[in-house]
Amino acid sequence: MGLARLAELHGVATTFSPAKGVTVAVPDATVVAVLAALDIDASTPEAVRTALDRAERAAAGRLLPRTVVVWQGPGPEG
Repeated sequence: MGLARLAELHGVATTFSPAKGVTVAVPDATVVAVLAALDIDASTPEAVRTALDRAERAAAGRLLPRTVVVWQGPGPEG
């Protein structure tokens, strides 16, 4: 659970769908490698706990979750 949550907090997928109705889990080693490419150490259970704690504290410190805003129609100027 810790590795999956850490991956989620950093926008790293832990599953993919190669076909409709089919979901495949990404191997943990791949998730660890992708996190390493993002400069997140997840090489040991202790490293995962440390990184997860840091990421959870950072997420709690944000006022709002990351948001995408889409304007429809005229912009705010008119």
